[in-house]
Amino acid sequence: MRVRDLGFVRARRGGNREDRVRGWILLALALVSGCSAAEPVVAPSSSASRPSAPAVPKVNEHERLAATMLTDSEGTALGFTYQSEPTPFIESQNQKFALVAACPGRLPSDSRIVRAEQATWRNDDYNLEELTAQYSGIPAADAVGEVARTKGCRANVGSGGRIDEISLPSVPGADAAKAFCTISEYGTDRCVVVVARGEFAAAGELRYYGIDGPANREATTALLRRVAIALGQGLGHVA
Repeated sequence: MRVRDLGFVRARRGGNREDRVRGWILLALALVSGCSAAEPVVAPSSSASRPSAPAVPKVNEHERLAATMLTDSEGTALGFTYQSEPTPFIESQNQKFALVAACPGRLPSDSRIVRAEQATWRNDDYNLEELTAQYSGIPAADAVGEVARTKGCRANVGSGGRIDEISLPSVPGADAAKAFCTISEYGTDRCVVVVARGEFAAAGELRYYGIDGPANREATTALLRRVAIALGQGLGHVA
């Protein structure tokens, strides 16, 4: 090959290198322009991806109190055949909250009752007035203590009558529990049992309509003890 041909080869090789350099430059420019034209990446919003919390249902306080009352099966087990549906006790000018209706005057703790639910049970021999009360600012056990100091408000005993405190078995979960019966000259007249747990107290006022006698008195106190256990179990549903 002649020297002149070698020069042509060098020139051609040099031109290929320049073309390659130019190509790399064009490719780099294209990549840069492509990146600048891409959509910006936006971080997902944490609030948009977070699932909403389920709504918390409002608690109806009177429904909570109604849940403490004796159920149909519990009333039947105690021997009662009739029940009025639990209803809210509505205060009025002439009718105020009272844990024990038989009290001639309101107990100091009665003014701390914020709501109450009531029901009535009956059979041929007995009438039971049931009430659950919710207190504010004091433990319900304080109200039971006041009832105890008045001997259950069993005041009208008549000639030769007396008030007996009825011993109760241990009431599971109860902070306090007391029971009293009026034994008048005509026999067992009225009994009351009160049970407290937390801010709630339950009262059962039991009246006997049957023929008086030692056996019936014993049956009445036995029933009162069973009512105390049932009321305490009911308070466990909310307290």
